[in-house]
Amino acid sequence: LIPTGDGKFYADSHSFIATNNATLESKSKQDNIDFEKMIELGLVTLSKKHEVVKKNGQLVKTSKSIIDYHQVYDWLIDFISSHKLQVLAIGFDKYNANELVRLLKTNRPDWTLQAV
Repeated sequence: LIPTGDGKFYADSHSFIATNNATLESKSKQDNIDFEKMIELGLVTLSKKHEVVKKNGQLVKTSKSIIDYHQVYDWLIDFISSHKLQVLAIGFDKYNANELVRLLKTNRPDWTLQAV
């Protein structure tokens, strides 16, 4: 929640998506969401990280994209900085948030983290 200065608050959100072996176009069809438009509007970021598996003793990058929590962390820090926000707390969904929580606790120990 971001205070607007007149006693009201503005709720903002941003999503990161992974394509999971699909193209962005096929994911858009599957989810019935125009992800290209959402990305263009700055509402969604496509994860740049790809799953790495071990095959025949070597690490191989697959076509499956996964959420890159360093990318999420960098986006969050940039958003806070560019909007000159004073962080009182960060709310997060506990599902699969361990890496992001670790990054926040390590780099921003003064911030309150709250599962919502």
